[in-house]
Amino acid sequence: MKPGRRQLVRNGLLAALAAAPLAIGAPLRDPFLPIGYQPPPPPMDTPPPSHSHVPAVSPPRAPSPEQWDEALRQVRVQGITRRGERAVAVVNGRVLGVGDRIELRWSGFVFQWRVEAIDARGVKLVRIHESGDDAEGTVIPATSP
Repeated sequence: MKPGRRQLVRNGLLAALAAAPLAIGAPLRDPFLPIGYQPPPPPMDTPPPSHSHVPAVSPPRAPSPEQWDEALRQVRVQGITRRGERAVAVVNGRVLGVGDRIELRWSGFVFQWRVEAIDARGVKLVRIHESGDDAEGTVIPATSP
């Protein structure tokens, strides 16, 4: 049985992707968007400027576990794919690989996670504390369209 044209095109595209060199340090492109498309930057969670009297500066406070959980709910895995042996994920509009960090400004805090693993189940993020220590990881599944 001869392969159909669609199968031949698919196999050709997969072979071209596998043969394409992966430049080290080159920015990753979202494979789910058209070539050349630049999405608008994500909105920032910043309060409007206040013209009231600014109180004395108090020492910085750490976010509570509930605030970490609330911030984590804002993280969206929009897609997962592989390029050769390397898995990449689109998280909040950014293409990330294992070892990359994601930062989210939420409720007056800056939350950071490190991508520990990417597989078919989702993306495993490890919380980064202010001291730089790692906490227990959380798997964020890819969202359905």
